[in-house]
Amino acid sequence: PRPRERLLVVGGGLSAAQLALSAATGPDPPFARATLCARRPLAVRPFDVNTAWMARALSADFFEKEILFFRAGPEGRAAALREARDGGSVTREAREALRAAGPAVEVLEGATVVEAEWVHGTDWGRGPSAEPAAGYGSESGPGEFRVRVVLEGAEGAPSREHTLAVDRIWLATGGVPTLGHTSAEAGAPAAAGAG
Repeated sequence: PRPRERLLVVGGGLSAAQLALSAATGPDPPFARATLCARRPLAVRPFDVNTAWMARALSADFFEKEILFFRAGPEGRAAALREARDGGSVTREAREALRAAGPAVEVLEGATVVEAEWVHGTDWGRGPSAEPAAGYGSESGPGEFRVRVVLEGAEGAPSREHTLAVDRIWLATGGVPTLGHTSAEAGAPAAAGAG
């Protein structure tokens, strides 16, 4: 990354929080600013799974969920594990670190990325641009991602749109990336997501 680069981290779990924090905080952060974009409010829990799944650690006996889990075939076990996770979560310490990061890390909760477009030859909101980073297509000059995000309104308030200008996008969504099926890939440089 270049010293003034802005990073967007998409995800709402501990990995996303750690990536945003390590990218934009500390004595010599590689990014000037990171934005964490989470589809729902951050869930603060000590584990990604319900503590009922941890009962085995407290007892020598098998418990009901465990019996059902081991009786199920591979597909049933996979479904039970997906159901138990209930999405990513962050620890209390990670949530506090995000708050303490101040303007270096912005957290957008209840935010859905609806469009990302690479715009060549722009340096929106930053003034004169430095040399493009390796992999950014130096023949065409510098550029940036324009990312359109829809933010859910609080308690009945209407949703609103927000546009971010970032240099890099990291996906920490816990799923399989499908950029080939979105407009984000159109015109994006080959190494745009590489760190």
